[in-house]
Amino acid sequence: MAETLPDDAVVLVLGDFNGRIGGLGSVDNEMLDGSNLVAMRESLDEKVNHRGLLLEEVLQEFGLIICNGRAKSDCPAAFTFTSSRGKSVIDLAAVNLVGAELFEDLYIKDDVHISDHYPAVVSLKLWAQHEPNNPGNSISSQKVAQKRYFCSDEGKMASFQAEAAKRMISFKENRGSANDGFIKFVAEIESVGRGAGLVGDNFSQRRLERHHKPWFNGRCRSLRYQVRNLYRRLRRKGYPKGLFQDYSELKSKYVRVLRQAKREFFDRHQRAINDCKNAREFWKIVKTTKKKPYCENPVPLREWEAFYKGIYKPKSLGSVWPTTLQLVTGLDEVITLQELEKVLCRITNGKAPGEDAIPNDVLKILPKNWKQCIKKKQMLFLQ
Repeated sequence: MAETLPDDAVVLVLGDFNGRIGGLGSVDNEMLDGSNLVAMRESLDEKVNHRGLLLEEVLQEFGLIICNGRAKSDCPAAFTFTSSRGKSVIDLAAVNLVGAELFEDLYIKDDVHISDHYPAVVSLKLWAQHEPNNPGNSISSQKVAQKRYFCSDEGKMASFQAEAAKRMISFKENRGSANDGFIKFVAEIESVGRGAGLVGDNFSQRRLERHHKPWFNGRCRSLRYQVRNLYRRLRRKGYPKGLFQDYSELKSKYVRVLRQAKREFFDRHQRAINDCKNAREFWKIVKTTKKKPYCENPVPLREWEAFYKGIYKPKSLGSVWPTTLQLVTGLDEVITLQELEKVLCRITNGKAPGEDAIPNDVLKILPKNWKQCIKKKQMLFLQ
């Protein structure tokens, strides 16, 4: 791989090398002149083992420089592995000379995990230029409305139906385009829904006020706080033996409590799933097990369009068009209100809504004059 990289390529290697290099890896001052790395390495781990010697030979062969122990926030190199068996610096970051010019800093986080390794965070001086998304070239120039209809609340559904029946709504075919009329119609439904308390903000847009692991209870949170504070004291005092022993015991207790809480959580959910009576109860339990917050896609729609156009080449009509055409009557006839109501009766409740965020449950209970607007808009779209 090294032979295929261009000369100006930035190479950054991070990971658990399982090799202790002590204070090895010092270089000449001229090599790192103008960078944020210092030539002489310092490390709290002074031991050098056989794996560390082999690692140092490989790094020199490929022109890589160890960042641990020579960065602004990690000099001397802090321990990246601590357990009851001891402590060491084995999670390393290395860059080539081109990467050294862009290197900004490295530090070892003091977050508490089940793992005995601590994450190393490297920052580089990189700039990325993003072109703004052009609404004219995108699939949809409007963002999907982030709202939620509380259809499971029968009282709010009844209040919405009553309020919608009081409001007169009409559709003028000669005013604006079909899309503008559809947007106004959706806004009317949302306005009535908010007045009845049926519409609210989408749950996925709210910040989750709990830990990302649902079994992480108050006891786990308290022990995690104690372990983190003790580890910070341990680093400040230079890893004394007595304090390190206290830290190892508290960390082991935290891991045991966390695993027990996780086991009890899944046991409770397993029993709840076994007692489910229908699909609604089943998915309600599944959603409480793991729920991810909303994350907007940073890739513009124009890039997605160009990507898929490059993969799926357009075919000529001659290869896909049928040789004989059969005339089917009735497809261009006017849609009747009875046909629309028949379709609405067949659709399933509880399904994910479309871009307008209106669920099937709400469409079914609309008054007849509202359904008449849907019918007219559908005919206008088909023209």
